[in-house]
Amino acid sequence: MEITQKTDYFYKRYEYKQNKRTLKVLSFSLLSGPLIVFAKITGIFGNSGFLFILHLIAVYLAGCMFATLILKNHPFSPIVKYIIMITMLYLNFVMSISRYFEIGLTYTLIPLISCIYLNKKFTRQITIVSYIVMLISFIFRASAKDILLEKDITKLQWFLAMTASYTLEFTMNALVVHMIALRNHSILEQDVQSVTKQLQIQSEITSSYVNLLNQKKLGNEQHPQNCSRYVKIICAALSRKPGYSKMLTEEYINYMQTAAYVHDIGYMIIPDRIINKKEPLTELEKQQLMLHTTQGEILFRENMENVDKEYLKICCDIILYHHEQWNGLGYPQQLAESGIPLSARIMYAANTLDNLLEGSKTRAPVSFDKAFEIIKRMGGREIDPEIAQAVYESKRFFRQVLSK
Repeated sequence: MEITQKTDYFYKRYEYKQNKRTLKVLSFSLLSGPLIVFAKITGIFGNSGFLFILHLIAVYLAGCMFATLILKNHPFSPIVKYIIMITMLYLNFVMSISRYFEIGLTYTLIPLISCIYLNKKFTRQITIVSYIVMLISFIFRASAKDILLEKDITKLQWFLAMTASYTLEFTMNALVVHMIALRNHSILEQDVQSVTKQLQIQSEITSSYVNLLNQKKLGNEQHPQNCSRYVKIICAALSRKPGYSKMLTEEYINYMQTAAYVHDIGYMIIPDRIINKKEPLTELEKQQLMLHTTQGEILFRENMENVDKEYLKICCDIILYHHEQWNGLGYPQQLAESGIPLSARIMYAANTLDNLLEGSKTRAPVSFDKAFEIIKRMGGREIDPEIAQAVYESKRFFRQVLSK
């Protein structure tokens, strides 16, 4: 994964989490609907009508549902946080222009809530919009026929007085909000710097392993790169199937692509005489060759202790289990079906496809169409049937990659 991609994803993932938390809190506050109705029945709101109350509840519910729908289908859409804030602003506006409420200063609460996103630009935008909406609400109140004014006070004077007093208080509160936003943003920036430094170390070590592995002259020098590209296509196809979208996140797929480069890292400790042997391997040599999975996982894990834990797990699973088969006849642990980590199942399919298309020291390459027919037949035997189907259904994408 590119460092810039990872940092961008870090921001997106943080925003996604805050959106989920905010919507969860808002969903609980929907319980206020029955309380408002109860307040109406008991006369707490005086003469305010049911239509007004139902209007507030309906808008609130619609905003929450719309934001939740977008969040579900587009987890990293930046529009979600704006929908949440606009919904809150609208409710605040409707209540503030009603003669039954005096809630002018609650406009400063919305910029304060926006601080949870640790985004100073967003908080600044919400602060400005909140102030403008507050002024508009004063205009509505001043132009209302039923406005309650003191004697000798015109509507214009009332508007100017309200604007002046609330602007002063809003400005003081906005300064506090701005300081909170700056502090929160700096905290997020520190986290991003830490992640960036970790990624640089992670990338440098991984690149070193890839360079060392290339010196072993394993035959197909493009094999790691091909597998990485194939993994991306397979993950994209699987993510559209039920049950995979939550696990196959953007971060997971990017980690998978990087991990594909080091899946054969264990060959670094296999003697060259075995790797480069042209004659059929003896049983003992085959057993030694199979050690590239277990020894490779140990080698990688011992030298990557300070990297992202999820990245480390994906890499280690791929290195250790990328020769496990769906039917349990693979190695090194003879795992079967869902007992094999998803990342390793995907890697097995990508690895097999590239070996079919490019050939190996003991096997000639096959045609494009024949390779995909073989993959399809291997589904339910060596390869996870859903992954085999995903590969077969993505033929045109593989063809596009191979034509470049």
